[in-house]
Amino acid sequence: MQGQTPTGFFKQAEMRRQLKTIQAWRSKYLSADDAPPEALIQAFFGRGHDSGAASVAMPPVLLNLKPNKQIEKQIELSGRSGILSKDMLHGIVCQPKNEKSFKYTYLLQPFLDCVCLSLLGMIADGFFTVHVLFTDGIKKVIFRIPNPEEGRKFLMTAAQDMLMISHAYTLPLDAIMNWKLQKKSSSLEDMITRVLENARQSNSCSFGPVRAEDYAPPKDAEMLAERRLGLFFECMFGGGREKKP
Repeated sequence: MQGQTPTGFFKQAEMRRQLKTIQAWRSKYLSADDAPPEALIQAFFGRGHDSGAASVAMPPVLLNLKPNKQIEKQIELSGRSGILSKDMLHGIVCQPKNEKSFKYTYLLQPFLDCVCLSLLGMIADGFFTVHVLFTDGIKKVIFRIPNPEEGRKFLMTAAQDMLMISHAYTLPLDAIMNWKLQKKSSSLEDMITRVLENARQSNSCSFGPVRAEDYAPPKDAEMLAERRLGLFFECMFGGGREKKP
């Protein structure tokens, strides 16, 4: 389910497993009361896009950053969205797991899609619904569509922080989501420390593993988390579970 065609001795069994997962997703999606019946699409922002009927070409998102009065940088955000409804008011996330494995981090890509679509004038006002499909259920979360000015500020803050402020390793998303949405009593700094020290959970990037002794949570962790993800939390309406068939 990672974009790779099954091969080898267990090829047939793996293909059957994947087909069963896809069929489960389809069943759960069609069972949702408000799932749009139209064909699903994928948006391509900026350079390059598929020529298929389900792909929609869009301009890149351009951001003008001003680190100081003397310097101005233009950032171009290009790439492809997740799965969207044809009216672009619904995002679909597919997870080959059971519903108990739900994480709020699954909502970040569709929310970023929502922000970029708003910024480009493709959607406005109203609500953006995310359906997270599992093999045994479906979870629905609704976001308020941010206005273009909110979206631009959100993306500029993220881009500026990535280039100039505290490294992302010091703010693991799972810890932030638990601190903000699961109503944990611990401070964010303590929760980040536990994540980094958890030997059973890997923390790494394309350059290799991230060791707890190399990175400590910043003293202003909660302020940074609110600064970077405040709009995400503000626009989220609920994580209610849809009725199962």
